[in-house]
Amino acid sequence: FDANWQRRGAGLVVARRASRIEESLMSIDQFCRHDPVTATPEETARDAAKRMAKMDVGSLAVIDGEGRPVGMLTDRDIVERVVRRRKDPDAVQIGEIMSPDVVSIWRDIPVDRAFHRMRQEGVRRVMITDDQGKLNGILTYDDALPQLARRFQLAANVVTSQYPDAAGK
Repeated sequence: FDANWQRRGAGLVVARRASRIEESLMSIDQFCRHDPVTATPEETARDAAKRMAKMDVGSLAVIDGEGRPVGMLTDRDIVERVVRRRKDPDAVQIGEIMSPDVVSIWRDIPVDRAFHRMRQEGVRRVMITDDQGKLNGILTYDDALPQLARRFQLAANVVTSQYPDAAGK
């Protein structure tokens, strides 16, 4: 009996569990930003916009005093909920305009499961949390897809170097 197979009742389950090595090869930990730019709900929209510009990011992870995610604020949130409505950015707090529906996942799940969850939830970014629910990073399509494309290109280069006739087919 192979440890990679799960026994259910008297038979074997056909689906194979991913080994720790396989999970680590494509773990989201390799694709996420480990230094997410954060804010608190009490900060102002102007402070958030300045921080986004300074750090060259399109979103801020909004966290509570214990480092747990409570919301996400995007540059679009600021435009739609402050600028377009002609509100004073110094009077509007992040907590009033952030998206409070946080989608978070654990840091050790495989990237394909993370992308599946993002697709299910209809989001382009998810917060990565540790075992205590504290923010550990952010995974975005914009960050992960170029890295995945580079990995696939490297794999394609290996195949085409070994099998030159396969390149044009």
